[in-house]
Amino acid sequence: MNKNVNSQYHRCEYRHNNFLLHEHSNLKEFKHDGSNQCWMRETKKIEDKYFCAFHMPENHEDEECQKLQSLTLRELIEEWNADKEINVFLMFGMRCGEIDFNGITFKSDAYFNESTFTGDTIFNKTIFSGSIHFGKSTFLRNPQFNKASFANNAFFDNVKFIEGASFGEATFYNNAIFFNAKFSQLTYFAESIFRKDAMFSGAKFNGYAFFYRCLFKKICAFESVAFNDVTNFNRTEIYIGPDMGRCSFKKAPSFHDVSMSQSVIFREARFSDVISEDAAANYRTLKVAMNKASNKIQEGVFYGLEQASLRNQPEAKFSFKLFSRLYEKSSNYGQSLTKPIRYFVSINTLFFFIYCCIKFPMTRIYEYVNSGLPNFGDNLSLVVSFIFSNIPSVFKIGSSTLVKDTFGDLSSFQQLLVSILALSQSLISITLITLFILAIRRIFKLN
Repeated sequence: MNKNVNSQYHRCEYRHNNFLLHEHSNLKEFKHDGSNQCWMRETKKIEDKYFCAFHMPENHEDEECQKLQSLTLRELIEEWNADKEINVFLMFGMRCGEIDFNGITFKSDAYFNESTFTGDTIFNKTIFSGSIHFGKSTFLRNPQFNKASFANNAFFDNVKFIEGASFGEATFYNNAIFFNAKFSQLTYFAESIFRKDAMFSGAKFNGYAFFYRCLFKKICAFESVAFNDVTNFNRTEIYIGPDMGRCSFKKAPSFHDVSMSQSVIFREARFSDVISEDAAANYRTLKVAMNKASNKIQEGVFYGLEQASLRNQPEAKFSFKLFSRLYEKSSNYGQSLTKPIRYFVSINTLFFFIYCCIKFPMTRIYEYVNSGLPNFGDNLSLVVSFIFSNIPSVFKIGSSTLVKDTFGDLSSFQQLLVSILALSQSLISITLITLFILAIRRIFKLN
């Protein structure tokens, strides 16, 4: 792999615009002459074109080619590490089989953007002294970055991890960037340390997301992340945030024994799970955390989710399920100011029409058509007054004088019916007013 390659070798004809890195950087590229063409010169002729082992057309890859990829890449990295003049390693759009960089040091910036790693990829205990770039790459197998050390920025933006990924006990000394990354199966970050910003915004976790005992010392951004399986942040320490705004959780996330800052954000986050066995306990933990952070709105959200989860447990009694459901529908467990008002107006409007039907029975429709409704406005006013008189007078509903003044002469059955309706209207209205007051208190009260 000598830099002074033999002139009889044909240069790889793979092209990628990122090979023009020199146009916006003063760094010296590895074996690069200022074009967008791959710099490799040990090639094989495929259909009148020459390709190196890393850019071989997919349908022409064989076992020998994959072995050559692994051996060649390791040799290139070792040669690059030993070269004092070459600062940057560039290998865009490559395909590579099994590689083992266990314990190796990358002396400076390395670029593997838009590459595909088809075999086992081992970076355990690897030291990345410069920035490492895997943007838009694909790992078909589970890449291993356990106990790896990232001294500079680590770019994993838009990366696809098809069979999960393992970053156990990894240390990120600078920014860790996982924007829009897609993780399938188990994603393992247990006991990892993020000393600068951890940026996971827009990422998607389709498997178990395991962030157990991590340390986030700067910004912890998980905005608009989709957690589609179990999410575990237990015993994690977060100095700033986390920002979980607009996240979606298909299963109740676990944040037990987590240390969070008061800047924690769950704004517009969506939680789908209120039926799993651990849901109530997980939401209760988040409720307590929001209380400690003096975030009353989010505390109320998790209180509601906790109650909904308790309601769906097999051992929950029917009476608890009934009143829990009513409490949720009427005021969202005390979190909604508008729901009690809407129901108050709707319920009293319904009773108004019922009372009108009693005051103006349909059996006398022909009489109304022939003679009209004398004093119609006054009669409607009596019904409205009756409605408002009922609301605070729950213990005076049976007053025959009030009923007679409003509806005139009624049969005993009609009087009983009106009394029952009035009692129901009064109790429901008082309950809704109480829920409205409690919602104001819950939302605006001080700790």
